[in-house]
Amino acid sequence: MEFRYKPLEIKPSKTVKRKTVVWRPIIPVYLFNSKKVVGYEAIIDSGADSNIFHSEIADILGIMYKKGSKRHIFGIGAQEIKGYECEVEIKIEGFDKYSTKVI
Repeated sequence: MEFRYKPLEIKPSKTVKRKTVVWRPIIPVYLFNSKKVVGYEAIIDSGADSNIFHSEIADILGIMYKKGSKRHIFGIGAQEIKGYECEVEIKIEGFDKYSTKVI
């Protein structure tokens, strides 16, 4: 699989003094549940152990995500993220749809 990096604009803040453009590995994906589908631009982390999406995506798809298995994920600086593992179908543009677990 090969996708081009996409430019993202970072607006000035306390830590970023001026408008900046950063390049990120973003690909178009589609998440499915029953008869509902959500198109989404996902940032790809080739070293990640899990696929993580915001709970708003589950809400749109009608997934009762809090019924899924609880998961604790740790990111940079050991920051903990609490989530729930759920089964969805995912389609990466240009490839077949398949079933996977996401948090």
